[in-house]
Amino acid sequence: MKGGTPDDGVHPGVHDDRPFNDASRRFAGAERGSPGGSSPSPRRPRVVSVAQLTRDLKHAVESVFFNCNVEGEVNGVKRAGRGHTYFTLKDDWAQISCVIWAKTAARLPFRISDGMRVVAHGDVQIYEKHGRYQLVIRQLAEAGLGAHLLALERLKRQLHAEGLFDPASKRALPGHPRRIGVVTAEGGAALRDILATIRRRFPTSVLVAPCRVQGPEAVPTIEAALRNLQAVDGVDVIILSRGGGSVEDLRAFNDERVVRAVADCSVPVVSGVGHEVDQVLTDLAADVRAATPTAAAELVVADQRPLRRRLAHSQQRLDRAAERLLAERQQRVDLLLARLGPGLRDHTGARARRLADLRGRLANLHPRSRVSAERSRLTRLQERALGAMTRQLTRRRQRLATLTRTLEALSPQGNLDRGYAIVRTGDDGRVVASASDAKVGDGIEVMLQNGTLWATVTGVEHSEKDPGE
Repeated sequence: MKGGTPDDGVHPGVHDDRPFNDASRRFAGAERGSPGGSSPSPRRPRVVSVAQLTRDLKHAVESVFFNCNVEGEVNGVKRAGRGHTYFTLKDDWAQISCVIWAKTAARLPFRISDGMRVVAHGDVQIYEKHGRYQLVIRQLAEAGLGAHLLALERLKRQLHAEGLFDPASKRALPGHPRRIGVVTAEGGAALRDILATIRRRFPTSVLVAPCRVQGPEAVPTIEAALRNLQAVDGVDVIILSRGGGSVEDLRAFNDERVVRAVADCSVPVVSGVGHEVDQVLTDLAADVRAATPTAAAELVVADQRPLRRRLAHSQQRLDRAAERLLAERQQRVDLLLARLGPGLRDHTGARARRLADLRGRLANLHPRSRVSAERSRLTRLQERALGAMTRQLTRRRQRLATLTRTLEALSPQGNLDRGYAIVRTGDDGRVVASASDAKVGDGIEVMLQNGTLWATVTGVEHSEKDPGE
């Protein structure tokens, strides 16, 4: 700490280390059983309680470390309901818990926030019940921006110069998105608030791309979630969100890679990071900045209740207008009918009957009726043709059967089947029709029903009808 350490006993406002040494000697003496700690005692060392040890430490520390001036960077600011402010003051090597009571906080000329570099003036006190020490600040002065905020400010100016925060490039949010993409921690309070708000206001399809929102894996997972949602068809708007936290907790949303990913997103992005007092660079790069995750969901979807009320009101007005118009038209018809008179009504009746007659005739002449009649006629002709063909085919089959039987009866094979034989000469195959066609010694071929015989004529006998010898 600036201004001295317990090792050298030097501290602003304190130039004597005797209170610290006296307290140390008192406690050491108590352990040895000697009030002055002059000489060891053979008796067993006295055991002290935790409360006694803590009180001795409290007296030793608080009697030395008062009116301290400590410089460091503010981190983790939390404001209690009663107005007290708690935070951590840190540097590159150590940190110390700090508190500013409500009356002192109310007199501060500036609002303390994470990343500020301050000089705190106050006293180191030990809270006995929890055994913790803290710096109770009575005065606080700004000492400039911390290293992290300086780097953040440089990045902010660079991205602004590149046009990433240009209001002219911001896109309007869709009035009624088909699907809403949400990039946040899975199972976190921010996601629950967003889903509950969308269900309450206007139930819509929601696609969640979970990611880490703090820690070393936060930046790549946020970038990947944004890329994945852009590739999904139907995602019309993306909510990038997480709950509140310290500057360290929100570091990923100030990272240049995440800011550029938000600025390059192909669909509108709503940044709802932290609480209303928190602002990160994604708020500036997004198309719309929301104070909280709930506010982001309220910006993305319209409230269906006023829409339903307006729709119901419009429906009522439309119904009343239709009823009035119908009543007016009905009255107009009644008046015209009254003016027309009985004659016109009779004329109208005759015309109506004539019209009905013409409609009947027209229906008979309609192509559909003619097609139906011709189809029926065609069906009858088909039936007649089919019957004629069937009868003709039957007669032809009967005739064929008769001719077949006749042919079979006249065929040589038929004769063979009845026991007759066909005789042919063996040399040239001529049919032997009479006894004169062969002579003794000729070889002959005798064809039977089931085979052929080869024979030699041994004798020839002529009948009276045979003109031969």
